[in-house]
Amino acid sequence: MPVSSIVSSGRAQLKLTLNLRNCSAFLGVGADRPIKIAPVTASRPVLVKLADNYPHGAFAFVMATGIVSIAAASLGHGRIAAILLAINVIAFALLWLWMLLPLTFHPLRFLLDATDFRRGPSALTIVAGTSVLGEQISLLTSHHKIAAVLWLGASALWVGLIYCGFAQATVGVLKPRLRAGLDGSWLLAVVAPQSLATLGIRVADVFPAPEAVIFASLCLFLLGGIFYFIIITLIFCRWLFEPMTPEELTPSYWINMGAAAITTLAGAQLAVAADLYPLLAGLRGFIVGGTVLFWALASWWIPLLIVVMTWRHAIGRVKLSYELEYWSMVFPLGMYTAATSSFAQAVVADFLNVIPRVFLWVAVAAWCVVFVAMMTRLPRLLGVVNARARHRDGDKL
Repeated sequence: MPVSSIVSSGRAQLKLTLNLRNCSAFLGVGADRPIKIAPVTASRPVLVKLADNYPHGAFAFVMATGIVSIAAASLGHGRIAAILLAINVIAFALLWLWMLLPLTFHPLRFLLDATDFRRGPSALTIVAGTSVLGEQISLLTSHHKIAAVLWLGASALWVGLIYCGFAQATVGVLKPRLRAGLDGSWLLAVVAPQSLATLGIRVADVFPAPEAVIFASLCLFLLGGIFYFIIITLIFCRWLFEPMTPEELTPSYWINMGAAAITTLAGAQLAVAADLYPLLAGLRGFIVGGTVLFWALASWWIPLLIVVMTWRHAIGRVKLSYELEYWSMVFPLGMYTAATSSFAQAVVADFLNVIPRVFLWVAVAAWCVVFVAMMTRLPRLLGVVNARARHRDGDKL
């Protein structure tokens, strides 16, 4: 092995060890104990390399694919919806298998990442992805019991992740400044409960006590709305009162709009369900009012996000290359389409139907572009690349 490769490998090993020690200090446990890391060599098993390259936000692909499929189905494009459902079922299974690898080979590192300020919120894509897939299955197939099982599983995951994440962030010793610790991925704390709310409304009839599921969905809708206002206030402070470099304006900030859009979708579905469940009947006006508010917020974000992302690439000269975070842009586009379609139905605003008809093709085009870019870089994403080439390209996935 060339001397330069040995030196590079040694530096990478030292950096990983220091990062894990910092994470341990952040958690307040084991900070004085060195963490042993297996040396990185070219002969490591393929499964271990795959485990090393697992990204915590991988289920953003399932979220984006699922919601574009749901939007297509709601607008009568059943063939597109069915194709995306097939892709999503395969991707969901493969991603779960991939996630099991880091849990098997280095569980400590996986758990540390899951509670990290920047990477931890991305773990909530597992909850949202599972819920969106369940909604796809409920809408496009007759397997409503499978969708109900996915709702139960996603709910259990949400409880575990949200409480562990917030508890560790609260009691941790080392905390980053707002600039270093906050980005758009924190709004997944809104997307996750809202995705559970929308799926819960669809599968309520599967359970012996559907009113209980509807009530849980209502509570999740309200909780997600409160989380949105808290987190978006912090993001506004970050944007307006801290310097923002082009590199820091990542595609994850599209969730500013996507979180408002999925809240709109949940509210629209609750408004429709109010005609069937007496529990919601007296709250219909309140729900519709909140839904209008969140649809207006989602719509307001779109021009601003287009401007800042154009500035990022055109003025800031950030190279357009595939990153996992681009699925965080596709998901809001699909969600805005589905949400506006459901919202127009719920409030009988037919003049709004032109918006989802246009946005559907924007979302489909964005999905196709990002999917092609992902497939061309698949070997790199899976870690099947030469280490020297990865170093030369900046190791940006």
